[in-house]
Amino acid sequence: MSQSTPKLRPERSEVLMSRIREACLLMGIRQKDLADSLQLKPSQMNLYFQGKVEMRTDRLVPLLAILGIDIERQIEEKIKELGGESFSPLGNENKVLARIGRLDEYKRQSLLRIIHILGSK
Repeated sequence: MSQSTPKLRPERSEVLMSRIREACLLMGIRQKDLADSLQLKPSQMNLYFQGKVEMRTDRLVPLLAILGIDIERQIEEKIKELGGESFSPLGNENKVLARIGRLDEYKRQSLLRIIHILGSK
């Protein structure tokens, strides 16, 4: 029998996205800039924020990172705290810089606006 991945209950997913939306507002991050940074259409970002569509992990993790929440690091710390073996991939900074370099000018500027906002907090 195959195991299916448990999904958040709809109300939990909506609460999570509501809190993320609140964090963005408090940080002054526009939904459009966030969508551009995640290479999404603003309408798709809006569906996520309204709780109409559940955000996949491959989009949620970078979104949390933009907000300064490094969920991967937090998981690593928890594993280490529980006595597990730590795993830290090398070269993440280079991967990020390479990915930024491949963005078109508009998306790169949106990302830089978010970095500027985060740097001024």
